[in-house]
Amino acid sequence: MGCNVEKLASENALVGEGPVWDVESQTLYWIDIQGGRFWNYDPATGENRLLHEGYNTAGAGRNRQGGLTVATWEGVQLWNSDDDFVWLHRGEVDGRPIKLNDVISGPDGSLLGGALTSIHAPFSGSIQAVRPRLSTMVWSSATGWDFRRT
Repeated sequence: MGCNVEKLASENALVGEGPVWDVESQTLYWIDIQGGRFWNYDPATGENRLLHEGYNTAGAGRNRQGGLTVATWEGVQLWNSDDDFVWLHRGEVDGRPIKLNDVISGPDGSLLGGALTSIHAPFSGSIQAVRPRLSTMVWSSATGWDFRRT
């Protein structure tokens, strides 16, 4: 018994993670959270397109409006490009930075993610739920699930 392991994309990422398959475009979104970048990989052409560079992205996926929902260490955005985005939430929760990581969709359309206040504050981690207020939104998770119910 065995398997084949194939490198799909390599862009000198510090940590390649958070792959999300987009059924509609038949492409893969993936992130480098510590490098502050995310890409879209097209297996049909082999093209790996850099979409963003600059802030720490915890996960990204297609939403119903056709753009991306992006979770970051600063909050959550509806994102079309670096020049065209809206913060849904930015800043603190209960007096602490949100700093999302490892996001996933909840069954009700919420975005669930781990959060870390500080690497210098032991046991400061938590799980956060970001609940959409727009009926047309959908979160796509960084672990490959895609709930299109909201």
